[in-house]
Amino acid sequence: MVFFVSNPCRSAAEAGGGCSFKKTPLSSGASVVLGETKLSSWESFTLLGEQKLTRALSRIAGKFSAASLNGAVFESDAAGIQAAVDYYRSAKFQQHSEDFFRPPERVPQMQISAPYPLSRGEVVDLAFPTDYQPNYQPFAAEFQRCCENKTAYLRCWRHPRGESLGTLIAIHGWMMGDSRLSAVTLVPGYFYRLGLDVLVYELPYHGRRIPSCQQQASLFPSLNFARTNEGFGQAISELRSIAKWLEQENGKPVGVMGLSLGGYTAALWASLDQLAFSILISPLVSMSEIAEVLLSVHNHVPLDLDAETLRCLSPESLSEVYAVHCPLSYAPKVELKRRMILAGVGDDIVPRTQPEEIWRHWQKPRIEWLSGGHLGQVIEAHTLRHVYDFLRELGLALDKPLEIHPLN
Repeated sequence: MVFFVSNPCRSAAEAGGGCSFKKTPLSSGASVVLGETKLSSWESFTLLGEQKLTRALSRIAGKFSAASLNGAVFESDAAGIQAAVDYYRSAKFQQHSEDFFRPPERVPQMQISAPYPLSRGEVVDLAFPTDYQPNYQPFAAEFQRCCENKTAYLRCWRHPRGESLGTLIAIHGWMMGDSRLSAVTLVPGYFYRLGLDVLVYELPYHGRRIPSCQQQASLFPSLNFARTNEGFGQAISELRSIAKWLEQENGKPVGVMGLSLGGYTAALWASLDQLAFSILISPLVSMSEIAEVLLSVHNHVPLDLDAETLRCLSPESLSEVYAVHCPLSYAPKVELKRRMILAGVGDDIVPRTQPEEIWRHWQKPRIEWLSGGHLGQVIEAHTLRHVYDFLRELGLALDKPLEIHPLN
């Protein structure tokens, strides 16, 4: 099986760069064309299978490992911590998840950029205003101030109408969100060649959604309990809105794939809705365990907190606070044969225990243990073969990958 085919038709997009999508107010009416889509060299390589893609990943992997757990800061005052803990550990959310994850009321109105042509199909950028409103009212004022975070962004690789087998919604990892990094780690061009439309979703507080008033390494997730919990509520609301829009657009099956934080989000969504498939890559599954590391190893806890507040930061309390969005809190809605996990034996970011936990909780679905660290699992040929076999068994991959190249 040949997964990447070198093609002499090089894209002019080798100059790099992202999308020229204009950040103008969203239309309340029909979708409108905005700006021009540009494909970076890294994104083109996911179609062409260039060795440069592997080298690009190697360059960012070391930097990501060093930075990813150092961006969190302790923001909340004692009163804020206690109030948030009391609210989110309410048992009602775990017994009735719909009370927290409210379904969207309408199909989103998409803005669409001018397309970037492929030899078969095109790449466009999409944006829509989020309908999400926080559950926790003390957080509402901050949410409203963060204007950039109230627009959801997607990069969409789409086949000519009627030709796709379904849609893969791909979700990036923590502190990513740049379309070039998402391409290196999620290889959208590869899945496009298998016959799937691909939507790369930008998580809240990442990429273009980082608020200008809070330029900080890691806003979500963080040790701010309200922003973290509401961020997952917002992500699920937007993913459901996207699925609702796709149902109207083509009615094809919709599945999800996520890396790291994206894997956590994908696992959560697969626990709430019946999707066509769910692929978790190096997934986080216990936010409380990560919070414990941040609080202890990096000494983020102020020394002047009272005893009651410190109890709110205990492992037991953290587990209760994050339970509302923890994938381990719910039985999966996606069928067993439609679940897949990829994890690295040398992962220095996500402990091996985390993918093992979701594997057991998900009734031991197909899992592939891969050599290497946190990033770079997917672009390896043997990994792609595992994923190809999984999708083909579900009828969601072509017998032979298409040969597609950029036209510009």
